[in-house]
Amino acid sequence: MINNRPDGEEPGQASEADLRSAAEAAGLSYRFIPMTMPTLTPELVAEHNAAIESADGPVFAFCRSGTRSTILWALAKVCFHGKSIAEVSSAAAAQGYDLSGFVPLLEGYRTEFGR
Repeated sequence: MINNRPDGEEPGQASEADLRSAAEAAGLSYRFIPMTMPTLTPELVAEHNAAIESADGPVFAFCRSGTRSTILWALAKVCFHGKSIAEVSSAAAAQGYDLSGFVPLLEGYRTEFGR
C-alpha cells in the first residue's frame, strides 16, 4: 500500500500514522510517499517506482481522488519502464482518469530521465 496523501490535506482525514498502523495490523506493507503537484520531483517519482518494484504482489496506491497516484504510476511507467505516454494515458483512461492535461509533465519527466 502506498499512501500519496499528505497529512492534514482535508479536515477529518485519517492520519498517516493511523493508516500505517491499520495497514500493518492487516498484514500489508505500507509506504508513505506524500505528493502534491508543487512537491512533485524526479526523486519522488523514483521513490514511488522503487516502492512498486519492491512489492511482493499487487500495489494499492491512493490519494484523495486517485489522480496524483495515477500521475505517479504513469510517470514511473514512462520514466522507468519504457511505456509510451499514449499507453499510460490509455490505461489510465480505461480506469476513469484523464491524463491529457498532464502530457507536457509526462514528456518533461521522460526527458529528465533520458527516456
